Amino acid sequence: MARTYAEIQALKPTTPEQDLIAACKEGQFCTLGDGTRPDGPDPARLIRAEILRYLILGGCDDCRVHEWGVQLVGAYVAGQLDLSFATAKGITAMESCHFTQPIVAMQTRVEMLALNDSLFPGLNAQGMNSAGPIVLRGVAVYGEVSLSGARIGGQLSCTGARFSNAAGMALNAQGVNVTADVFLRDVGADGEVSLYGARIGGQLSCTGARLINANGDALNARRLRVTEGLFWRQVTVTEGSVDLASAQIGDLVDDLSSWPEAGRLYLDGFTYDRISGAFTDTRQRLDWLSRGTVWKGEFFPQPYTHLAKVYREMGHDKAARAVLVERNRLLAVHERETIRKAAGDASWKDLRLAWRWAVDWLLHHLVGYGYKPFRSLGWLVLLWLITVWLAVSSWHEGSMVPASAVVLTSPDWRAIEADRHAAAFWSATRGPGQDYETFSAAGWAADLVVPILDLGQTAAWAPSTARGPVGAVLWWARWLLQAAGWLVMGLFAAAVTGIIRREED
Repeated sequence: MARTYAEIQALKPTTPEQDLIAACKEGQFCTLGDGTRPDGPDPARLIRAEILRYLILGGCDDCRVHEWGVQLVGAYVAGQLDLSFATAKGITAMESCHFTQPIVAMQTRVEMLALNDSLFPGLNAQGMNSAGPIVLRGVAVYGEVSLSGARIGGQLSCTGARFSNAAGMALNAQGVNVTADVFLRDVGADGEVSLYGARIGGQLSCTGARLINANGDALNARRLRVTEGLFWRQVTVTEGSVDLASAQIGDLVDDLSSWPEAGRLYLDGFTYDRISGAFTDTRQRLDWLSRGTVWKGEFFPQPYTHLAKVYREMGHDKAARAVLVERNRLLAVHERETIRKAAGDASWKDLRLAWRWAVDWLLHHLVGYGYKPFRSLGWLVLLWLITVWLAVSSWHEGSMVPASAVVLTSPDWRAIEADRHAAAFWSATRGPGQDYETFSAAGWAADLVVPILDLGQTAAWAPSTARGPVGAVLWWARWLLQAAGWLVMGLFAAAVTGIIRREED
């Protein structure tokens, strides 16, 4: 490679190369042709990579490059530009250029790198150290772009870029450290975009991106760290998965339609400080989580737990409880599925599954797994209404009688007991039992199904099995109704005190 001006002269620089040398000495732009990207070889715009490298590295004493560095526009660069382990002087800007071979810049130190609107068959900038931004706006690359392990002291801007490497990595930014923002707006990528372990000091914007990878992850963002927000709107993931396992970001700004369907999204360990924008609806958020919490048949509850935590911190307590209820419902479903698979053809399998289903059904519908304890009061009211209806029917049938051995053997009662409405006669204003406990269907029902109440009704009145079918039904049903009341109140108490709650923190 040419290292001295004499060696450069021996290469017999062409007119466009001489123009570039002169511009670099003066710290000015060198625009070849009309400044657009050439489609193919053009003698009037041809720059050899060896000469370009010499100038990027600052030239020599006989041809000193200005502090502004190289600012080249519209060139056709022949040969491979290899800047590995070197230090560039000033700006390294090669915009709207057509490179015939991949650019190699491993461990290269630059002040700033700009390749806007250029076309090249790959970029290997592993470990590059850039004091300022790296700008790849509008580039067209038909090979891997690797910024793995690079340190960038400004923005990484790839807005409008087209990366194509269907057989592997389209954009490899594993472990990249960017002090400012990363823009992947309107990016089109055929192949994997990897931000595995990347550190971004500003925001990550993927708005309008179109990602496709038929062979694996369209976006691999495992262990990504973003100090500010992730903008994930109007994104299209045609093929491939989005992996955000253990990623951490500040604000989450997204929309539901941008996320791929279930089986192509992995959210286990994904955390964010808050949800920004309009996408805070609980139903849609649960739809989002359902797409990314089952992976290869395994259920991962962490995304539900974290969403509930964020909702609570944002003041949406009702939404947080709804998320936790859904989390526990899905946990129960997957636990039963685990039992089914582990049990195989065991004879006890169906019995155990039926028992687990019954317990889960009660916890879900009666107290929302402890997060909605007052739901049980609705069931208690339903039990009360059923009991009231049966008690009223029994009374009108004449099947409700005093629950007192003394009364039932008294001459006054025996005188009227054959009458169909004996109980009504007994407790009438001028009846023989006018001072006996007056019957109240509502009170009797409350006394039966609410364990903490003692209104004296069930102690005074009882259904008879001998006076009609409704009384016989109530006589048997009261045991079930009373047991159901105890169960509902017991679950309510356990939910209120937190005994059955699976803590979300």
